[in-house]
Amino acid sequence: MSIKHILVHLDNSPQSRSRLEFALGLARRQQAFLSGCYAVDEPDRHQEEQAQLKDFFLEQTRDTEPAAQWLSLKETGSSQALNLEFCSLARCADLVLVGQPDPKSNPGAARELTEKLILHSGRPVLILPYAGQFDPECERVMVAWNGGRESTRSLHDALPLLQQARQVNLIGLIPAGAKASELRDSLTMLGEHLAHHDIRAHTETQVCIDISKGDMLLNRSAEEGIGLLVAGGYYRDHLGKVAVHLLKHMTIPVLMAH
Repeated sequence: MSIKHILVHLDNSPQSRSRLEFALGLARRQQAFLSGCYAVDEPDRHQEEQAQLKDFFLEQTRDTEPAAQWLSLKETGSSQALNLEFCSLARCADLVLVGQPDPKSNPGAARELTEKLILHSGRPVLILPYAGQFDPECERVMVAWNGGRESTRSLHDALPLLQQARQVNLIGLIPAGAKASELRDSLTMLGEHLAHHDIRAHTETQVCIDISKGDMLLNRSAEEGIGLLVAGGYYRDHLGKVAVHLLKHMTIPVLMAH
């Protein structure tokens, strides 16, 4: 299993260039083909920014190996149509890289795009926070595990990143009053499974009493210098509470899948 094609979403936000730089670094590390696509609401109002970003993309990827390509959306109408077309592009990639919308300075971005990608693209989505600079090497990775379908999918989609990480922590978060034995057994089997992929993972469980699971994950990530958090996103027909919290308050890159 490997990542051979990365799609990065670009827009008119100040974070687009740093997102592209992260994508370039990740593509080199994974030896993956990189596609860049500019997608915003009302694209006709941002033609100059799109042209500048395209020139920057082509300049930065001129000598990359594997190669890279610039993609243009055909749809120029509603944000709903834009999201549908970008999801179609995402289905032809191994990993999709997007940015967390900045509520103060990102008015032109398709704000629902990240959620639509997680729920409907069928591909793993790596989200970068709108504040901060991040290392594409992601040497320390934390995986949130609940033994369910969503966390299973996210973990296995992240295997190529886990294999290159120097440290992998599997953490099972247990609600107050819940039994921990089944989750501990699941984590043990998961650690053994990852060993077959040459991944040595540290496993642990932690009971959440006075703090939410989302806050617990973000606090632990900060304390341990985690560079990437892997978590399930979907719950029935919408994002789960933990996923919504992480998307709103993330301080490190987060990978989610459904």
